Amino acid sequence: MPTSVQEQIVAIVKTRLESITIANGYSFDVASVDRVNRLGEDFTPRHLSLVVVAPDEERNTEHDRPGNPPVTAYRLPIAIHAFIRLSDKTAAIEDTTVNDVAANVKKAITSAADWYTFGGNSYLADWGTFEKFESTDHMGFTLQIIPLYRVSELDPFTALP
Repeated sequence: MPTSVQEQIVAIVKTRLESITIANGYSFDVASVDRVNRLGEDFTPRHLSLVVVAPDEERNTEHDRPGNPPVTAYRLPIAIHAFIRLSDKTAAIEDTTVNDVAANVKKAITSAADWYTFGGNSYLADWGTFEKFESTDHMGFTLQIIPLYRVSELDPFTALP
C-alpha cells in the first residue's frame, strides 16, 4: 500500500530529528523521537525527548494549479515538542538549555541542502511558531515546521511540483 505525501514528510522529519547525536556534531544526544497515540498513553516525557505531531493538513488554494486533473496544494503544520527535565541541583540555566535544544532541532531539520523539499515531497517549507512551556516536572517548547506540497486531485500519494 502506498504512503501518503503527508506521511512521507512526517517520516522524514522524524528521521532527521533522530540524527541529533553528539557523534553527528550536535551538542547532545536526543533521548527519543516519538509519535504518540491520540491520548498520549504510550509516552512519558524524558529529558531531551522529542515528539512529532502532524495535525490536520490545511488547504492552500492560492498555490493550486489548473489542469485535468487539477493539482491541489496543502500546508502541513508539523509540531515538534521538546521536553527538558533538569535536575533541581543543576547549575544549567533553563532558557539556555531550551534555546540550545531548539537550535539543534532546526539544524537537524535543515541538514540537507534541499531540506525544504523533504525528499521531493514538498516545494517549500517555512518555520512557524515557537512557544515555550513549563509544568511541574518538565519544561520545553513547541516548534512548528510547515511544509507546502501539491498532489493531483486524484492521487494523494504522489507529490507534484
